Amino acid sequence: MFLYYFIQTNYFQQQLTVRSNATAQAGVYLGKLREIPIFYPVDKKYQQKIASILSKVDELIQNNNKIIQSQNSLYECLLATAFLGRVTKIWRNEYPNVEPASELFKRIKQQQNADSILRSNKFSKDISNEIPDIEIPRTWEWHRMDDLIESLTDYHSNGSYAILKKHVRLLDKPDYAFMIRATNFEKNDFSSSMKYITKDAYEFLSKSKLFGGEILIGKIGNAGAVYYMPYLNHPCSLAMNLFALRITSLISSKYIYYHLQSPYSKSDIKKYIKGVGNPSIDKKSVRSIWISLPPFKEQQKIVSIFDSITFAVSKNQKYIQVLKKLKKGLMQKLLTGKIRIKV
Repeated sequence: MFLYYFIQTNYFQQQLTVRSNATAQAGVYLGKLREIPIFYPVDKKYQQKIASILSKVDELIQNNNKIIQSQNSLYECLLATAFLGRVTKIWRNEYPNVEPASELFKRIKQQQNADSILRSNKFSKDISNEIPDIEIPRTWEWHRMDDLIESLTDYHSNGSYAILKKHVRLLDKPDYAFMIRATNFEKNDFSSSMKYITKDAYEFLSKSKLFGGEILIGKIGNAGAVYYMPYLNHPCSLAMNLFALRITSLISSKYIYYHLQSPYSKSDIKKYIKGVGNPSIDKKSVRSIWISLPPFKEQQKIVSIFDSITFAVSKNQKYIQVLKKLKKGLMQKLLTGKIRIKV
């Protein structure tokens, strides 16, 4: 067991790298492997004590991984039922007098009319307007995404390819604004993997500025993938190959985001995706996605349930990273004799 941990040290891995052959198919010959010096305490009880300490850290990591798996399983189960009203059934009994979705939607239409939002005929004849034959609570309603958004935009809403090429250049070095790409969400990295644009480019891309809280949907390549734009406290602009949806202020954008993660929404989105090698989805299709709309207070309740699970998963993931860092530091010091312990 002591040797198991010793070969995970930086020292051993560096020695392994030095002895790796430089051919196209890298590897280490057994003879070279035997050349690596291994140092260890002569006292076997001391070896066992070190291995015991490190194995306890491993056990903590494994236990937290199991907790995360359970939390993710719960999350998936809730996604399958929450947007049919089943998760908040008891809540509705406790709060029977909340404003129903029908009244909420009336206020949404009034707001849209007051804002002079132009509603064009966005649906082609081959898209059915038949409401999904799926039972939802009587205080809920089915609505197209088109009914619930203030705007749907993308990078190319700012002009033609030629004009965009003239005014916008993607930069690797830090500059005025972040250019938000799908990569940032896939890697969960909004620091080291950022691309940038100048202030002039940011102002030019006025139709695709991001402020946080928008729902982003992949349009090409990762078509149909759904992301929630974080609040980064920094100027941000939307990169190519993504749509940005701004949900009306009368609806929880987080509710719509979680809804789009559900099995029903994924199936609904999938039927609009075209192509195989480089799949894509268009604006008309995004506007056509069906959403089961509950009263606003019930939206908030559903969001709080999912937020609590995602927060718990994130907390455990961070704890695992701390444990792994602790283990690495302990290994280096215990196995190289920099820390002495009592047996």
